[in-house]
Amino acid sequence: MPCKCRMLASAEQDSAIVQHEREISAVHAGKFPDKPPNDRGWSTAANVVPRGADISNVTIWAGSRLMNGAVKARKHEAILSGATRVFVREGFDGTSMEQVAREAKVAKPTLYSHFPNKGALYVATVENALRSVRNEIAEPRLAELSAREGLLVVANQLTDLFGRHDSAVHLCRIAVGGFERFPLATAAIMDAGPRRGTEKVRVLLRVWCGRGELTVEDEQIAAQQLVELCKVSIFDNRLFGSHEKVPVAQCERVARAAHDTFMARYGA
Repeated sequence: MPCKCRMLASAEQDSAIVQHEREISAVHAGKFPDKPPNDRGWSTAANVVPRGADISNVTIWAGSRLMNGAVKARKHEAILSGATRVFVREGFDGTSMEQVAREAKVAKPTLYSHFPNKGALYVATVENALRSVRNEIAEPRLAELSAREGLLVVANQLTDLFGRHDSAVHLCRIAVGGFERFPLATAAIMDAGPRRGTEKVRVLLRVWCGRGELTVEDEQIAAQQLVELCKVSIFDNRLFGSHEKVPVAQCERVARAAHDTFMARYGA
């Protein structure tokens, strides 16, 4: 008859194997514990592991936490992408959390675990769109060029942004749709988008004026004029209906016309 201690040891091993299998199954099922298992008689909090200690449970826990973070990040990105499409298509009032969940292909409880309500989702969508639309426009390095050369580069950058980047159009549509309820979010869009871009153009104009290549009485107005000239026949069409990107050749024609018009007015 086997001794009692051997039977207990065998039972403990069997129990450990069963627990180990449960943890592996939980990882594959997407059920992740929030804290590392601490049933080995040593402290995980102190980051001290006795020599020879069984760390299999902790290894599974650490891997599951990494997997959990990656899954959450992918779902978060999918939700924001889906929300952008729905807000652009339906506007704020016409958008429901159910529509966003369906568009993002996530369950409603998952959506609510990321965003408690439509307002929070809207603000997050605006912030995400702002990050997407922050293209490098009118970089300081362009000041090394002549005004005529640099302005043509800026004009091409602007027409490309307005005519071929969906993020700029989406951002404007989202902002208009939620303005009444979220004026601060709209103000953030203006500060990080149009105002920021116009200010960068203004700084370049000041440099070129200082070198005597341009004659500009009001740099702020002149910068805004250049930006608006680069929207002609491009941006309004996309903002109010067209989902097609403007052909590169047309963007270049508009950029050249904007450049020539601007230089005719302000060239020294």
